[in-house]
Amino acid sequence: MKILAVDDDPLSLAMLEAAAREAGFGDVTPAASAEEAREIVLASTDLFGCFLVDIQMPGADGFDFCRMLRRMPGYASTPVIMVTSLSSQPALLKAFAAGATDYVTKPCDPKALAARVLKAARQEDVEARMRAAAASVVALKAELAQTRRVGFDAPVTLREVENGIDYLALETYLQRLDRGDLAGASLFTFRIDRIETFFARCHPALYNDMLADVAEALLEALLGHRPLVSYAGSGVFAAVVSGGHTLDLAEVELAVNQAAEELWLDYGAGEGMGIRLTAGAPAHLGGETTGRGAVSALRVAIDRLQPQPHRATPAALAARWSMGVFGSFLRAI
Repeated sequence: MKILAVDDDPLSLAMLEAAAREAGFGDVTPAASAEEAREIVLASTDLFGCFLVDIQMPGADGFDFCRMLRRMPGYASTPVIMVTSLSSQPALLKAFAAGATDYVTKPCDPKALAARVLKAARQEDVEARMRAAAASVVALKAELAQTRRVGFDAPVTLREVENGIDYLALETYLQRLDRGDLAGASLFTFRIDRIETFFARCHPALYNDMLADVAEALLEALLGHRPLVSYAGSGVFAAVVSGGHTLDLAEVELAVNQAAEELWLDYGAGEGMGIRLTAGAPAHLGGETTGRGAVSALRVAIDRLQPQPHRATPAALAARWSMGVFGSFLRAI
């Protein structure tokens, strides 16, 4: 796996390279700035499999680089590990909103960082297999059939949605929050009513656009509470908000549905979809909650919104599997 390490401090850059080699990856390319890293990515004929990126750099910072990377072909979901001296919750939130998949604060143990790189490598391997499988399906089936086979239960990354992130990235974000930040956070879940009908009737592109639009409605309803929103599959959205203890669930559900109604989503030819969402019971996290406890609470909240036939969906099972595979690495941190 090719790794690109980006840091303007030579000593930190050497540490990033050493951590990658500790993890067993010798193909590490250094860059001293976000601009240099961008040029390296554009000039490379092979895709990089992981990025280790500092945040505070002259010129474009790590947030800028991550956002730029996510818009480039082939890098929509490539692991990006932010390695930074910034430890505040706002910086953590901004990193994941920009597209980061993990976050490590300096000074860090190279062995612990190596474990994170190994985790990223496994994640990239799984996604590479999925991309290869999808490519084979494209070659064998018509566009409509193969695109829809992404799966009703599968999480979908919310492309082009500000503060919309991948589901596994949402779990990682929760794990990186300290108890103080978790004490002020709440988890909200929403499920699109009649989602099975939309999935059956919509062309895949329209279905994905509908999910993105609903995510925008959720963000609008939760505006002012620094939300991160993710789509977990089976019509269920999950949101992490700050200060959610003050929110009234009925008012939030009403605001979400009003925002969704204003979207005027339709199948075409003027036939409206009539999008409605049902809110699940929120989970208000306390000062005794750990990152792992927050992830467990999130999974329980999502599972409770699933209709009985869809309990323990592939999306939920995938999340549990991923945590099982990477658990040994996380415990080493």
